[in-house]
Amino acid sequence: MPPPTRSSEHDHLRRRDPIRRVGVVTTSYPRSADDAAGNFVAGHVRWLVRRGLEVEVVAAGEPDGSGTPDRAGGAARLIRVPARALF
Repeated sequence: MPPPTRSSEHDHLRRRDPIRRVGVVTTSYPRSADDAAGNFVAGHVRWLVRRGLEVEVVAAGEPDGSGTPDRAGGAARLIRVPARALF
C-alpha cells in the first residue's frame, strides 16, 4: 500500500462531486459599498462566487421590507434577519 500523500488545501476543488452551494451565516455584512462592517466576509463571498459556487448569506440586520433578498457579491443571495434570531 503506498504511503498517504500530503493533500493540498485546494483538493476539495478537484473532487468528483465538487461543492456547488455554500451557506454563510454572519453577524456582520456590509449594507452598501462604503460600509466597512463585515467587508472581509463580503470579500470571501465574492471569491467563492467568482469560482462558480452558489452562495447564500444569512446576515444580521433588519430586512429591507421589499420581499426580495439583497444581492451579495454578484450571484450570491443575501438574506437579512434580526440579530436576535441568529442566536
